[in-house]
Amino acid sequence: MTRTALVIVAAFLAGSVQTVSADETTGVVPDGYMATGEFEQCLKTYNVRDYDGQSDGRTLVVTMRNGDVYRSVMMNRCPGLRQNRTISIRSDSRSELCGTDTIVVQSVGVTLRDAGLGGGHPCPLSDFERLEKVS
Repeated sequence: MTRTALVIVAAFLAGSVQTVSADETTGVVPDGYMATGEFEQCLKTYNVRDYDGQSDGRTLVVTMRNGDVYRSVMMNRCPGLRQNRTISIRSDSRSELCGTDTIVVQSVGVTLRDAGLGGGHPCPLSDFERLEKVS
């Protein structure tokens, strides 16, 4: 199957999500959430509402339309991964985002037409851990 590039524009208010640091192997968890240890290999793309890079440069937080929140912690830092960036997703499926997929953070000034055609370092995702809202 030919790999396709799904272009996802991550539009976020600067500073809208604060993060708390964890050690280098566990990534970060957004304030108000805790890690559950429950993982999903893939998420349906039509259910995704938002993507958000975290300050550690290794964690991508995915918010679903129903309010569920997941994170994917990459093995290495992903250059440029942070809030307010355009992310290209290289996936074997148009309907799912999986832990085997790769993201590329686009450089500032890259247009949607150019996104997915290079312009960034490929960063492999990992399975998605469900996060639970802390009351």
